[in-house]
Amino acid sequence: LNPNPNPSVRQKMLGRLMSEHLARDWRDVIATIKVPVMVVAAGKYYHSAPLLLNWYKETIKGSQIEVIEDATHNFYQSNPEEFNRLALDFLSKK
Repeated sequence: LNPNPNPSVRQKMLGRLMSEHLARDWRDVIATIKVPVMVVAAGKYYHSAPLLLNWYKETIKGSQIEVIEDATHNFYQSNPEEFNRLALDFLSKK
């Protein structure tokens, strides 16, 4: 499903980067995180499953999990006030 039959070199490279990123299992890397982390999730998005969020909480020691309940994938665009409040609160504590 490529809407552009003649993608540029840049588009090809970005497509390759994204497919390689999505194909990689990042669990071993995530487990090495040693800095403060806030995971922000969208309550109406399938990638925000409680099982995944709990895994983040258990795997990244000291992490903070926040869910914007009424949000979907692009929560920072659809809920900028709440996202910015969460981000500023998190950063002010660090």
